[in-house]
Amino acid sequence: MSDEQPAIEGGERPPELPPPEEEGERPWRWQFNHAPFNAFEAGVKIKSRPTHKAKIPIGFNYTPEEVNNYTLKNLVSSKMARDIVRSTKFMPGAFEIWNANPKGGNHKYRGGAEDLDGDKISEFVVRRDGKIVAVNGYTTKNSDAVFKNLYYTGHDTKDKRKEQSFKDWIYNDYYGPVYNDDYSEVTRWAHHDPKIHKAWSKRMNIHAPSKSLSSYQAFARYIVAPACKQAFLELGGGTEEGAKFARKVAVEVSQTKAFEASLAAAMYAALVKDPCLSQMQDLKERQNEFIVLKQQYEPTYNIDFESDNVAETPEYKAFEKWLFAKPAVKQAVRTYMHDVLTTSKEEYINTIKGQIITYLNEHVKGYRQKYDEDFAAAKEAARIRYGFE
Repeated sequence: MSDEQPAIEGGERPPELPPPEEEGERPWRWQFNHAPFNAFEAGVKIKSRPTHKAKIPIGFNYTPEEVNNYTLKNLVSSKMARDIVRSTKFMPGAFEIWNANPKGGNHKYRGGAEDLDGDKISEFVVRRDGKIVAVNGYTTKNSDAVFKNLYYTGHDTKDKRKEQSFKDWIYNDYYGPVYNDDYSEVTRWAHHDPKIHKAWSKRMNIHAPSKSLSSYQAFARYIVAPACKQAFLELGGGTEEGAKFARKVAVEVSQTKAFEASLAAAMYAALVKDPCLSQMQDLKERQNEFIVLKQQYEPTYNIDFESDNVAETPEYKAFEKWLFAKPAVKQAVRTYMHDVLTTSKEEYINTIKGQIITYLNEHVKGYRQKYDEDFAAAKEAARIRYGFE
């Protein structure tokens, strides 16, 4: 027995296969006792080797070869560094208003119904220069996931996040900018210097604080904000709980949701802008210059700067915006604010604090009564729920 022909049980040899066919000859055929089985005619599904097919997500302009980079996994990871968001400004109705606003879309976008995926159901698609920007309100923005992950790790409960917002955490606890005496320049970083994230900043939102604050930012953050905090603490009887209620009622009664921001704008106009204007010796020339400039585009334009209510008009606000954007005026305001922030900050804080208390107690109808009623109701609800006395 040869090595190539092993024995089988019983000593029988397997039948020999017929010799290979010669080219051009077919001397041998397999013999079937029934007709050949046709899988296609029988309706049997033949499994073919799976091939990768990916559907390109709507709204991304790239070649099919790049499709794997735009899966959800890669899109929201640090590779692409995009966050998926839904914006009301890209929704029907709201889009038209936003796009018509010079400070919004300024007619640079086009929006309308399109059936992008061929299912006979239209999507609301917003485009700019032919490229899709948003679909049904959804778009993407630079991701800040790296920092949000750090924040949520240390603020894992709702109560912790109430105590400290992400904005406060990243400004004070993560970066910690230390400014000079008038907040015009960062002298050092208490925790992390944004320079370490320079490579990230090109594709991520790293929330780096400003290296210098404008006069208005410094006034709002370091004068008005502390004044509000102290005022609400006093109105609330000296307790943190009372201070929260004092602010809540102030927002409700005054119908001003952004109470601190509105107050900062009003106080900045009264305590910074007006004094600077009164010291401006060439104010008349500036006013005439503004009118001449506007008349180049609107020949009939005019504004009566002597009118009693001129400061409330859109025309005057446009003049102020133009005036205070001039380098010489900006420098004059910076000099004025330098003196305020370095020598009179506490005095300004106390002045504004007193004005807030007087305004709410004496000029906002029903403030004190509503505060007392709401605070008493909250205490009673807590007593019933938790058994406090």
